[in-house]
Amino acid sequence: MKSLSFRRILAVGFLLLLTLLLGLGVAVWLLGRDYAISYLQRTVRAQLTKNSGLVLAPFTVELSAWRDFPHVTASLGHLALTDTSHHRAVPVLTVGRADLRLELDDLWHRKVRVTRLEIHDADFRQLVDSLGHSWGLRGKRARRPGEGKDPLVNFSLDSIVVYNFHIITRNDYAHSTLAGRIDRARLTGGIRQGALRLTGVLDGYLEQLANRTGTLIAHEPVRAWVNYRYAFKARRGEFWRTRATLNGDTISLAGTHAVAADQPTGTNLNLQFSGNQPLVEVLHAALPPRLRPYLAEASSPSHAQIVYTISGLSGPTVRPHTVLTFGLRNASLAWPDSARRINRWDLQGTYDNGPAHNLRTASVTLKECRIYSPAGQLNVAVTLRNFLRPYLDGRLRGRTELPELAAIFSPGLWHARRGTADLDIQVRGLLPPRGNRYFAQNQKSLSVRGTIELRGAAFSVPARHVAVSALNVHIGLRDSLWQLTNASGVFDGMRFKAAATTTYLLTYLTGQHPSTEITGRFEVDELRIDRLRALGNQPTRRVLAACASTRRVGWLPSARRRS
Repeated sequence: MKSLSFRRILAVGFLLLLTLLLGLGVAVWLLGRDYAISYLQRTVRAQLTKNSGLVLAPFTVELSAWRDFPHVTASLGHLALTDTSHHRAVPVLTVGRADLRLELDDLWHRKVRVTRLEIHDADFRQLVDSLGHSWGLRGKRARRPGEGKDPLVNFSLDSIVVYNFHIITRNDYAHSTLAGRIDRARLTGGIRQGALRLTGVLDGYLEQLANRTGTLIAHEPVRAWVNYRYAFKARRGEFWRTRATLNGDTISLAGTHAVAADQPTGTNLNLQFSGNQPLVEVLHAALPPRLRPYLAEASSPSHAQIVYTISGLSGPTVRPHTVLTFGLRNASLAWPDSARRINRWDLQGTYDNGPAHNLRTASVTLKECRIYSPAGQLNVAVTLRNFLRPYLDGRLRGRTELPELAAIFSPGLWHARRGTADLDIQVRGLLPPRGNRYFAQNQKSLSVRGTIELRGAAFSVPARHVAVSALNVHIGLRDSLWQLTNASGVFDGMRFKAAATTTYLLTYLTGQHPSTEITGRFEVDELRIDRLRALGNQPTRRVLAACASTRRVGWLPSARRRS
């Protein structure tokens, strides 16, 4: 009985002691919570706004000891940072809620050590106006010259989880926009030996990538596997073994970015993207804006191998040097009208934004360009310079079928059905602007010189409702002067043979020149006077507009001069 009573006394004493400890713990928690909340608010505000023009709006802090026991969870709500630089208030960061798992021991020693971070509903913005003034997380903080400083603490984040993070950077000075969102990201990271490391997976969308020439990418799903390191003392970041899906293909990213310590703003870049991308998207990015309508409604199952490098200084008013190299093997390209197609195509090309890093010094070079058809092989070498007023220097040599030729030579102005063409021509000069007939008539034409031989050609010219079939002819080209030799075929129902010299013949038939001059010998089995009179009439505006609506920019000489 005495033993039983003693055990009861011990049990009661233990319960009393446990109750006392719990009571003391609750009391300490209640007394310390307000202090911890106040300390966290001061720490967050100081770290986010120190020596800058950033203004942090009032935000909430909640502490929970039970959510991730034995750790403490701090929930920060309604974080909002505004950059007040240049006498303008621009919201640069908002966070709906951020949950931080804290080590309790460090809090008592006035230290904040986070081991887990979860972010919900964030919005990051960066803006550069048309004068080059910038707003972002840096605020008014002046750039410190020389090396950076290693952080005073080391820590590891077991988990970084992000939900619904919107990002937009807009540069009105450079006329560029990058917008995207991260639906979900799972990362791990930390700071060790003066370097931040992040590893993980991000899922989201690239909403818009645009520059002064137009939108390049829109509403594309992206998944990225990231490996990143940032050295604080060197102020240098590095990507390695990083890849992302874009347009259904995988792109690898490697390289560095570093603070340009000798500049008031800007970053030195040395980045390389490599992989495969859809052919039409690559051509859209590499060609001058004036040629992009040529790709309208074009489709291709083919993909190009690309290497895209970005190097040099990049800042609010400074563009880096960019080079895009791309290659095709056995590619195909087609338009809705079946007469325009390229069935097999090999190509090596390079886009370079030039020494001034702008459209005026940009160029694209197509080499090892071969278009194959059952008739043979057409070799094309082309360089386009100055994307504001594209200057073309190219040569075409070889044999091809007429539909392939119609895909690159004045598409839309004539419709090829069949036939073969042997070519050896040189094209040099300014590309005529699309849709501006007055300007085209008053600028110098492309110089087109060489020879073309057509066999069994059949095509139509919509502007004058002309159909040509069974055409065999050797054509010597000297700009607008054409020498026709051994010509025979059927022209609008009239079978003919001819040897003649013409000026402005094709541009007259397509409604781009008011007259043509033809001198030579002709044999016609039946002369249709009514059709010849109709050919002498200028096409109506309605007919020309219908042709222009289907036209894509090509290499037809505007023929505004006589050689």
